[in-house]
Amino acid sequence: MRERKPGFFDYGGKLWVWCQALLSLIFLNIMFLLGCIPVVTIGTSLLALTDVTLDRIRYDNELFSVFRDFLRAYKRHLRRGIPLSIVLILVFGSLILDYMWVSRGQVLFPGLFGLLGALTIVLLMILTYYLPLLSTG
Repeated sequence: MRERKPGFFDYGGKLWVWCQALLSLIFLNIMFLLGCIPVVTIGTSLLALTDVTLDRIRYDNELFSVFRDFLRAYKRHLRRGIPLSIVLILVFGSLILDYMWVSRGQVLFPGLFGLLGALTIVLLMILTYYLPLLSTG
């Protein structure tokens, strides 16, 4: 007897697999938000999120436990994530200071806005390149 392939709407079909992947990504983002509650661990949560997401892309057809894999990656990246959190706080702190100073019309000295803006852009460019390297290494 010939084995029947699951249809689009059947259990195990393409729609089912897509919904399962979407639900696991939603749970992964909820875990990321819970890991960001202590502000000092934002970098650790970001590294764990990147690590689990890259593993999900790398091993596409394998099912994975979102909770277990995120916690494992979170523990593995805890020491590396604290300095990243400090850098992220500095980047977004400079953005907030820029916004506050510009919205009030105050300038401490000419060029401060450009200096903080350039610093923010450089740090974001470095983080965009360096984050996947940090999470896998």
